[in-house]
Order: sequence, then C-alpha cells, then structure tokens
Amino acid sequence: MKIEISNHLIIVPIIMFFLLMFAFNTQVNAQANIPPGSYKKSCKDIQVVVGNVLWAMCEKGDGKFQKSVLKLADCEGDISNNNGELACKK
Repeated sequence: MKIEISNHLIIVPIIMFFLLMFAFNTQVNAQANIPPGSYKKSCKDIQVVVGNVLWAMCEKGDGKFQKSVLKLADCEGDISNNNGELACKK
C-alpha cells in the first residue's frame, strides 16, 4: 500500500514559516526606530509612523491614557510625557 503526500501538505507549512519570519522581522525593525526618552516610562503602544512622527498612548496626571503625537524632526534632546502629551526641546 502506497501513501501519497499531497504537495500542499509540504508547501503550506513552508509558506507559513516565511510569513511568520517576515512578520517578526517587521516588528523588530519598527521597534528599532523608536527614539529613546523618559516618555517610555509612562507611555505605551509607542510607534514611529509615516513622516517620522512619534505616536503613543501617554498617561495623564489622573492615570488615564490619551493619544499623543510628536514630529521627531522638531525635537532635540529628551522626549518626555507632559501630562499625556509628548514633548521635547525644539
């Protein structure tokens, strides 16, 4: 009795492997572009988006989080969280 193995039983796992590797590599590269700063202590979901803009959910004084954006081209020195707003020296 001969058992035949379908080609897609071999091809599908190979494709899935490469898709997972691509997704992991993309995530690592995106995090590599995140600039340093004290804002990281009180902001989450940090991303650098198109146009070199820093995007994050930053904690306000009342403990709630709000969306904040900052154009990185305008910044010098430390990036901080000022009551839920990303801020830097310009």
